[in-house]
Amino acid sequence: MLCEVQEGTRIGSKIWRPAVSQIMTHLQGCHRCRIVLIGVTDSGKSTFATYLSNILSTSGFKVTFIDADIGQNDVGPPGSIAVARPTTLFTDLRDLPPHRMTYVGYISAGVTFKPILDSLSRVLSAVHEEDRANSVIVVNTDGFVLSRGLYYKLELLRLIKPHLTVTFGPALYEVFSRLYEGQVIEAQIPEGVGKNHADRLIRRMIQYNRFLASSRPTTINLRDKRLKFLGYDFDEIIQITDLGEVKKGKMNLMPSYEPIALIDRDITTVVISMGALRDMFVGLGDEITVHGFGLVSKVYGTTLRVKTPVKGAFSTVYMGIIRLSGGSAEANAHLGFL
Repeated sequence: MLCEVQEGTRIGSKIWRPAVSQIMTHLQGCHRCRIVLIGVTDSGKSTFATYLSNILSTSGFKVTFIDADIGQNDVGPPGSIAVARPTTLFTDLRDLPPHRMTYVGYISAGVTFKPILDSLSRVLSAVHEEDRANSVIVVNTDGFVLSRGLYYKLELLRLIKPHLTVTFGPALYEVFSRLYEGQVIEAQIPEGVGKNHADRLIRRMIQYNRFLASSRPTTINLRDKRLKFLGYDFDEIIQITDLGEVKKGKMNLMPSYEPIALIDRDITTVVISMGALRDMFVGLGDEITVHGFGLVSKVYGTTLRVKTPVKGAFSTVYMGIIRLSGGSAEANAHLGFL
């Protein structure tokens, strides 16, 4: 639990008591309630999620936490949507073991948010199938709120259909109260929670490495696996020599060593270079969920050498544009449109 502080300051748990009080009132008689947290980057969403989840647990609710912040995911690695079910009190979301994960494969909703919404829809369906009595679903989101981000967040809310939306700061509260038809409440933004670009990069690298710990090399032939790119299914990968040979509805592999990936608007056709595959951070699992992650170290056409801690069988390779150059620095592939 966060510490209390002196009156007049905006840090610690005290500033969130009014918001939590409103939440607890609205939860009375609510079955499988959904709460969505929306705020700009560094507005305190993750800390509030920790605080709220602990209070809900001690009040007898069974919490399902969905981390949909693909840029700074705490439960899973960056580029993922991860589900956790806390069973004890905790002080940091990164302490929660993932219950379920899927992999979108990029870290900025500003690039395109359709894959995030579609992947989140599948996660929500899976969570609802695991229905639990007296449950509350808390969804954390990324800080992409302004400009096109506002449209993205409104689409996200219409997908989730939350019973409550918690916005951070008076400006967002005013906007969402006016534009969204559901119940919106305001939480204050605490002081001193900002992180610079370097801090965020370090935090992401820590998360990548957390899910690559105890890796061992394995060989994967992409022709033998189901493939997903940005969360979308592809049943076949073919090798081409130039863009004039692109096959629609397929994943097309080009020999270029420039890290480039091209998609059509519906994400039914993909062109990916061998350079984009090299050092790619990938998910390994089945068609529904990711079991673990790996890092591509070598590319031999459609055959990959991957370092991964995953030991069991897997049928599906989740791909994206996240690359870790030399295994230690984020160097994402360029994503463009056909």
